[in-house]
Amino acid sequence: MGWHLYPSVVGSKAACFPGASDAATSDPDILRDWQAEFHQPNWRIVFGPSGLIGLDLDVPPGHSHDGVAGLKAIADRHGGIPPRPTARSGGGGLGLFWTAPAVPIRGDAGHPAPGCDPRRGRQSQTIPPSTHWRTGAPYRWIIPPWDCPPPECPPWLVEMIREPPPPPIRRAPPPDIRTGDERRAFADRMLRRAIGWVVRAPAGAANNTLNSTTHYLAREFLPDGSLTEAEITYAMEAAAGQRFNARDRASILPTIRSALRSHR
Repeated sequence: MGWHLYPSVVGSKAACFPGASDAATSDPDILRDWQAEFHQPNWRIVFGPSGLIGLDLDVPPGHSHDGVAGLKAIADRHGGIPPRPTARSGGGGLGLFWTAPAVPIRGDAGHPAPGCDPRRGRQSQTIPPSTHWRTGAPYRWIIPPWDCPPPECPPWLVEMIREPPPPPIRRAPPPDIRTGDERRAFADRMLRRAIGWVVRAPAGAANNTLNSTTHYLAREFLPDGSLTEAEITYAMEAAAGQRFNARDRASILPTIRSALRSHR
């Protein structure tokens, strides 16, 4: 089938030897040798060299989210998911397999719903015949790949798990040589623009954006007095108050003050 496998230790997720993931192979002779050498180990598939992607769906009570129910709720809105190789883990979850799409997919947990973990590239997953590291229960094929070769992933699902585009690179404006009233007017325009940077910061990057933006304003406009620390603090605190969630707002003023201190 071309699936690249390597042996892992029963009762653990650890590989049977260092570098096993890189050595993963579909060569039946090597796989038979490993089977004998490591006395019926567990088996893990490496997605990238196998030309596959997957979804690892968690279920309670071993996990806090029900990925099977979460994916089903989404799939029902799109007419369901066509048949594809499906394995049930010894922990009760599911592993789903498709051919890799042309676009890169993300490899972090919780997509397209909590309890759904995309798998791709160098990532690996335990498959039958294996036993679960915690429960000792066997993995079983519900739809084996020899009966249903991996199809293309549904386009709607690809869109939900594809790698997000990188955030735009913000380039600092060129040095400004204006003085007096023109310089102050320029500083005011950049302050308003900086407020927008913080308010529109990407998810997960709000604090870094606040820090780098405050550094920029302090570096460019404090030395010549075009802006004061009080003006920068007021503007950045107001902008961050719109962007930060309630849990993280306590970090706003310490971040601003730390950035300003480094330019005194």
